[in-house]
Amino acid sequence: MSRATPAREVALDVLAAVRGGRFAEEALSMRLDAISPSPEDRALATELVYGVLRWRNRLDAAIARCSSAPGKKLHPHLREILRMAFYQVLMLDRIPHHAAVDQAVTQARTRFDPRTAGFANAVLRSALRNRERIDPPPGSDAASLSQYYSHPQWLVERWLDQFGPESARRVLGHNNSRSPLVLRVNTLKASPQLVVNLLESAGISVKPVHPFPSAFEVVGSGRPVRSLPGYEEGFFAVQGGGFPDYSSGRGRAAR
Repeated sequence: MSRATPAREVALDVLAAVRGGRFAEEALSMRLDAISPSPEDRALATELVYGVLRWRNRLDAAIARCSSAPGKKLHPHLREILRMAFYQVLMLDRIPHHAAVDQAVTQARTRFDPRTAGFANAVLRSALRNRERIDPPPGSDAASLSQYYSHPQWLVERWLDQFGPESARRVLGHNNSRSPLVLRVNTLKASPQLVVNLLESAGISVKPVHPFPSAFEVVGSGRPVRSLPGYEEGFFAVQGGGFPDYSSGRGRAAR
């Protein structure tokens, strides 16, 4: 019997671990280290795990709209399989829809039986025929914004009160976007140019983060941070882009 790709198998295992109380980053790193997949599979597994976790409410709503029995309780593994497939169909342009469907059906057949695989196939084929109906744009009310942007409704209500509908919508969209991997060089141990040279010599592309001369964004490496050259030596730390430039003596420590 054929199996799904390593990326999708890893993602499914990690999502199950998160459901059991594990931290996603820890579970993903351990699983990837255990099988040492290709950079492409590593990157896709990471995308699937964090994408499903970010957009879970929206994906569940789309799944329910495609099911002939929307109130039916799905097995947790089957729900994760469908979430991953719906994420690929609705939010990833680079993956052919037929590949997402075939892989999900394969995972359902491997873990359950032909009948369950047939159910998964029917739900996903319905999704492909009715993409606009199953994933409609939200209104201006807190309930539909909460579902579409996969945020708690109480938080959406607060932002609507504070910012108004249009600004709240922009905040919600930005808040669930992919976060770049930004490295801030520890200038007590290394120069920015040394870190750039180390990364580029390992085939890892970086680009500057303006206006911070000691920060760089890693572009599409698909590798865990601890495997990057210079990590063990403490040459850099992972940090978000919105930080003050301490290398020039300006700014205050975070409280």
